[in-house]
Amino acid sequence: AMRSLEDTEFSFQAQMKGHTLHFVPDAVIHIRRRGTLQDHYRQSRNYAEYNVILAKKYWPENESALAFYKRFAGDWLRLVLSVRDLRTAGGRFSWAWKLGRQAGRMKGVLLRGGVPV
Repeated sequence: AMRSLEDTEFSFQAQMKGHTLHFVPDAVIHIRRRGTLQDHYRQSRNYAEYNVILAKKYWPENESALAFYKRFAGDWLRLVLSVRDLRTAGGRFSWAWKLGRQAGRMKGVLLRGGVPV
């Protein structure tokens, strides 16, 4: 069972069984962000790692992953160039989220194979 992104996997499975998903503009989703910088980073890292797992599980075999690898490399560069954002508390949380995402994508690809989505 997935430790994270169970709702995303459920959506994939429903579509594969022929169900149609619909956009509901007045739907409300409550998101609980973590309170500490470390927990914020960890949440982002876990989400990113599990996105890689889902991509590996459901990615069409005939689709190229090159665009994802290019974006992944570009995201590292943008992260390094945005180091000045660390000067403010909000900037540190944003930067921690981006760093966690990159670390999770890297962990997912290295440990589980797949595409850095």
